[in-house]
Amino acid sequence: MQIITVKDKPSGQRLNDAIKRGNIIVLIYANWCPHCVQFKPEWAKFKKAMGNANCDIGEVEQTYLEHVPNAQAQGFPTIKFYKQPIGSVGNNNNVGNSTSTRKTVKNSIQNQ
Repeated sequence: MQIITVKDKPSGQRLNDAIKRGNIIVLIYANWCPHCVQFKPEWAKFKKAMGNANCDIGEVEQTYLEHVPNAQAQGFPTIKFYKQPIGSVGNNNNVGNSTSTRKTVKNSIQNQ
């Protein structure tokens, strides 16, 4: 498992390439968003609980979204799971932007 935090154009390209390959969970957040601030501790627990899982993790703050064209959001926080490579037949990527998604992350932490 690798964690890719976007802070500039090169790290944005690394995340974009990882999204294209699939099997990555990406958090898109905004520092000014109260929901994002509230969610960050749960996200940190989730990352720790993932340990050596066969799934990469990406994080991108809305300021850097321009560097990651494959990760877009309508609201914050948004969690996207890119299960299969982008463009693959039968692509079933799951996109979440709701309380239920945050509960799923929290439940997965508690079940570790």
